[in-house]
Amino acid sequence: DRPLQVLFSTPPPAAVVATREGVVEGRIENGLYRYLAIPYVAPPLGNLRWRAPQAPLPRASVLRAVTRGASCAQNAVGEGIAQSDLGMRSEDCLQLNISAPPSSPAGGLPVMVWIHGGGLTQGSAVETRLSDGRLVYDNAVLADDGVVAVSINYRLGPLGFLAMREFAGEATDHPTAGNYGLLDQITALQWVRDNIAAFGGDPRRVTIFGESAGGRSVCALMASPMASGLFHRAIIQSGACPVSLPQLDASTTTQASAFSQGDRVVQNAGCASSADRKACMRSIGWQTLIDVTQPSIGIGRVGENFGHIDDDFALPVAPGVALASGSAAPVPLIVGINADEMTTLLGPALQPATPAAYEALLRQQVGAITDQVLALYPVSNYATPTLAYADLADDIGFACPARAFSLKHANAGQPVYRYVYTHVFAQAAALGAFHGAEIGFVFGPGASFNAAQIELSQRVQRYWTRFATTGNPNGGTDVVWPLRTATRDVALELDVVARGNISDYRKLYCDFWSRYIVF
Repeated sequence: DRPLQVLFSTPPPAAVVATREGVVEGRIENGLYRYLAIPYVAPPLGNLRWRAPQAPLPRASVLRAVTRGASCAQNAVGEGIAQSDLGMRSEDCLQLNISAPPSSPAGGLPVMVWIHGGGLTQGSAVETRLSDGRLVYDNAVLADDGVVAVSINYRLGPLGFLAMREFAGEATDHPTAGNYGLLDQITALQWVRDNIAAFGGDPRRVTIFGESAGGRSVCALMASPMASGLFHRAIIQSGACPVSLPQLDASTTTQASAFSQGDRVVQNAGCASSADRKACMRSIGWQTLIDVTQPSIGIGRVGENFGHIDDDFALPVAPGVALASGSAAPVPLIVGINADEMTTLLGPALQPATPAAYEALLRQQVGAITDQVLALYPVSNYATPTLAYADLADDIGFACPARAFSLKHANAGQPVYRYVYTHVFAQAAALGAFHGAEIGFVFGPGASFNAAQIELSQRVQRYWTRFATTGNPNGGTDVVWPLRTATRDVALELDVVARGNISDYRKLYCDFWSRYIVF
């Protein structure tokens, strides 16, 4: 019988969006909207282990996406130089993180989707630096340049890339086996296509980028017909586009068969004599599975190597073959390598301590051409025999493949931009421009960066985000980044010192190796 009065009113949180699965609430940090641990598929647990990704269930309540999720199942400490904390590890890890500016123009901002590296056996979108607790892949620094930045987790090691004959054709949505981690990446891109507009992104301008195994995954996505149309530009940082892959084969005697590895793992896991091998394998705890396989990046180290396979489904041909034939995604591409990739990657067996050990290793590996290789990489030119071998391995594993597959994509009529990262940190001078060093500039600057390093980080981010916006990294007053063409192999040098562009990087060495290796 009297007018009602409002006692108090709480406006809706600003960082709230509606996705197809339900409402998501993030947080505002330093003027950016941030969302952590948004599930893009159903957790791959129980009978969903070694299944193609399944759609996430709709949510009836608001998802508070404000704390980082779990890293995918892996060993707590990985190989290589990473100084990071994985946090909680779990099979329930298929989530993504988004950073976005508070407003976007009509049609939305360009979108960048990061795929982390780690040999397809380790790493995470949510690993943090031991030094300061910051995310290693802090996509907010890219969002600050006017893009919607996404980072994803995907299944790793035996849970992501083991192919077992018992699981082939188990479900109609996956007629083969293996490549589960690649299917996760494809599904994440589908989620981005369907939902990113709600975060201010343009689903018609999606750039995928990744380093090492993440770069390898980018090339696999370029070759996969299942990923067609889900992205529009690509950046491969220290990644590979191999011309051959292990294939699925019913024969247990085929050494190149992906199934042969599956047979070995089933045997080592104690499930070979089980009446129901699938149930047995799915009942094993993930840590036991990791212990049984000891996933490895595979460069002179023990353990099982896991990776993409030619499954005639997600990957009907090897990525290098798709690039050569012109059937790969017709998108602008950035391809880059670091000058000293192998200094942190070589296992103990590939670190010769003496000139005699270096020669013996070469005679074991290259046989009849050892003398030619010794003349091309004389140990006297290097501080240690290990650095001589690392230089050789750099060319075979990174420099020459990048030279070859960038040419293939340019020959297909696509814009290609090459870079060579050469910056050396004073505190790690012996390692040179090591594998992964450029990540600190893409997602930097680091807390210890000096003024010149901060400027390089900002410049790299400008190149990357301009490329995501237009397909061309050039603009402003930055050094012009020329196209790599079918007739001109030119690369931008990334360092704090401007030395100009590099022409025909490692041509002499790659011409030699191309007589013996198909890149």
